[in-house]
Amino acid sequence: MNQPLSLTRTTHRLGKTESGQQTVCHLSTAERIETAPANIELAAHNKTTKRSVIAKIGWSRYAIPMVIEYQSNRVETEPALDAYAEPTLTNTLASHFGFEQFNPGQLAIISDVLSGRPTVAIMPTGAGKSLCYQLPAIILPGITIVVSPLISLMKDQVDSLNAKGIKAAYINSTQTIDRQNQILSGLGETDLELLYVAPERFRSNRFMRKLCERDISLVAIDEAHCISRWGHDFRPDYGRLGHVLEQLKPKHILACTATATPDVRQDIVSSLGLTQPCIHVAGFLRENLFLRVKRCRSEKERFKELLNAISDGHAGGKIIYSATRKRVEQIHQKICEFAPDLAVVSYHAGMDEHQRRSAQDEFMNGHAQVAIATNAFGMGIDRADIRQVIHMDLPRSIEGYYQEVGRAGRDGLHAECTLLFSPIDRRTHEFLIDLGCPSYGATRALYEALYAAGGAGLTAAGLAAQLTQIDKAQQESAARVLSRYGAICQMSPDGWRIAAHSPASFDDLAINFESFENRRRLELNRLDLMAGFPYESGCRHNFILSYFGEEISSDSCPGCDRCEALADRSASLSDADRVLVKKALAGIARADGHFGLTKVSKMLVGKRNGIEETPLVRLSTFALLKELGQKRCSDLLQALVDRGWASLTGGRYPRIIISPIGWEVMQGREDLTGLNSEWCRGPSTATRQPTDDPSVPSDGEVMVSGLKAFRLRLAKDAGVPAYSIFTNKSLNQMVLAPPTDESEFLNIHGLGTAKWAKFGAELINEIAKLTVKSSE
Repeated sequence: MNQPLSLTRTTHRLGKTESGQQTVCHLSTAERIETAPANIELAAHNKTTKRSVIAKIGWSRYAIPMVIEYQSNRVETEPALDAYAEPTLTNTLASHFGFEQFNPGQLAIISDVLSGRPTVAIMPTGAGKSLCYQLPAIILPGITIVVSPLISLMKDQVDSLNAKGIKAAYINSTQTIDRQNQILSGLGETDLELLYVAPERFRSNRFMRKLCERDISLVAIDEAHCISRWGHDFRPDYGRLGHVLEQLKPKHILACTATATPDVRQDIVSSLGLTQPCIHVAGFLRENLFLRVKRCRSEKERFKELLNAISDGHAGGKIIYSATRKRVEQIHQKICEFAPDLAVVSYHAGMDEHQRRSAQDEFMNGHAQVAIATNAFGMGIDRADIRQVIHMDLPRSIEGYYQEVGRAGRDGLHAECTLLFSPIDRRTHEFLIDLGCPSYGATRALYEALYAAGGAGLTAAGLAAQLTQIDKAQQESAARVLSRYGAICQMSPDGWRIAAHSPASFDDLAINFESFENRRRLELNRLDLMAGFPYESGCRHNFILSYFGEEISSDSCPGCDRCEALADRSASLSDADRVLVKKALAGIARADGHFGLTKVSKMLVGKRNGIEETPLVRLSTFALLKELGQKRCSDLLQALVDRGWASLTGGRYPRIIISPIGWEVMQGREDLTGLNSEWCRGPSTATRQPTDDPSVPSDGEVMVSGLKAFRLRLAKDAGVPAYSIFTNKSLNQMVLAPPTDESEFLNIHGLGTAKWAKFGAELINEIAKLTVKSSE
């Protein structure tokens, strides 16, 4: 009878109806009770089974006579409705969390959670998702269970809550068994408000029994995108949470994540079995982030860009992401050689728990300014002053990329996010995706080898000696799958043994290899979208928001290299340059979308090396731009892509194609304006350079900082992006040759009479003040 009971009006008894059969549990008390509060807990004695259990009763609001034979000494009721009123919630926010007002979207989410309707919250990183379950946990009776995959986040949040006087605990694999048992055994005796657990914990029957005996008021599922097979970080244990909710039957449910497309949202709802949920999608736009993408032609160029970025002199933290552990260590070594006095930490899954925790603490408390990490780092990181996020490789998905850049600028101040990529980065991800989908043959061979070894198991060296046809990476991948299915157990850092009760026949495990292949295709499709992101000619922010089902107007970009470049372009080209542009477009059109940018540029300048076996050498546009040279020709083609007159297809081997508007420009039916003209003047600077131009003298830092502050103030007053006031190119020119009157102001790149009328005189005065300050 360890089941919820409901009122049976006809008999005035309490019972549960199953398949038309009435299960009656007689209850007695010293006196007749006419009514009972909602959610009263009773200790019910079943006379047939002689077993006493705790039962939650869902009472009617009507006063109906009933017989109750035994009442427990613990009665908890839902808070009165005024506890959910906005003033009360705001007071709770201030008294427990120290905030005077809610962030956008938080109040509506919290109100729906408290109302009892299942709620799904999609909020960008840094918007305050955790508060949406922490505050209800204080108000609701019973315990709130927080499901999180992030062991490091559990400890951070529990420590923070306890410091605020909110009673919270966690159970995870970093604790001793005795400590886990102590927390689990004390659930009934303590007034714990929040318990953090990983989804794997629900595999334990003992853990589930303990929870079913307690009053679970709210289950909050963080990183809920892990539920969905369409999500970028699917985890099988998350996929079983719908069954967990069926067993626990909490009155309140919240699923929240920072990254979920419309398909993923729907998958979350259906997988959890939510009925008529409230779905909240807060705006994904991060207005203080500048997004920049730089294609690097060599590793030397990539490291040069990185070292320039980290030596910009700005305070605040920096996170450098890379795809593999080995590369993280290489980057760490390079930075330490370049800047030996810079405090740098590394973080990846190959480090032990103590090393990872130490690195995270060093970065979080500000002792380290730079963290170099794989994507294992960052989820749950809450350092407010991160000023830069740099990706040294192409990320695997749009979701992952936006989640990682979202670590920057949580204090609301300007932050720079730079992606340094090469098309070859895609191959690394394809290799890693394949590793996550082991073959039937490799998995079977590993299982049978371990089964034959019995309880003694095999070390990695022993497996390698037996499985000579299967490389180490495939063995590790197969071992992870078999461990996930509970067929093998890890006996040491590099050894495995067969699990108890595992079948002799591998096929009896019923591993679904078809699902692995489906997952592989899904991951590759997601990689395709990410690989196309650097080549998109439009606004970076708008591309990402469109992916998540939102859009912004073309003039609302808060800052990206595409939109800044458009604002920074000269109004027109010379007649000779116009001819070159039309020839380049003709060359792209003649290539007919079959070749990449490099090969088309070789064709246009007449360079046969690498294209001699292709039809390009026979085109009428061959050597049409030989006076440019390949470097400048490549920069011209990239400028055409940036302008939207051509595009790159993405994928492993991006191909360049002419766009519809490019056809109109080539044929003279569209005006040839707004094109980045840097390619005309020698070495390419088409991609936006770091904020601090190397041509600016070191003693100009005061002037640079002052002009940026002036620009930001004007931008906020006007409600426009900062670069629309004046670009960094204009700013650097002002630092090198500060204007003192209107004529000198008008000689600055990008500043005309309209801007002089708006703020010219104010800018001259500001520069004069900064000049005096610089000389002090």
